[in-house]
Amino acid sequence: MCLQIDSTQSKLYNVSGNPIFPAIVCNGCMLANEEEEIVMKSVNVCLNTVEKVKGLVNAISPLDGDFDLVSDRYVVDAKSIMGIFSLDLGKTLRLDIHSDEVADKVMSLLEPYIVA
Repeated sequence: MCLQIDSTQSKLYNVSGNPIFPAIVCNGCMLANEEEEIVMKSVNVCLNTVEKVKGLVNAISPLDGDFDLVSDRYVVDAKSIMGIFSLDLGKTLRLDIHSDEVADKVMSLLEPYIVA
């Protein structure tokens, strides 16, 4: 499922734009209401060349878990090379990793792409 975050209103939205439930967003992690917890790690990446795009897709495709790239209000599957090329690659993108277990393993693979 694709989610869009509106941190100004502390709500999560599905791809249709409907709010899912109130949430608290802080430091790349989203905590849902008291009954549910959604853990996500976010890093900023630069994919300004075709080689970087292919390298990122090849690095994360074999891994379990969901990865999204966010540019402004657009969210695409980071395992989709076509989706990535639909974004403005001149900008810094946010990579959302939707699993703590996978995030810890993948950080070393992401080092060539991470920017401050």
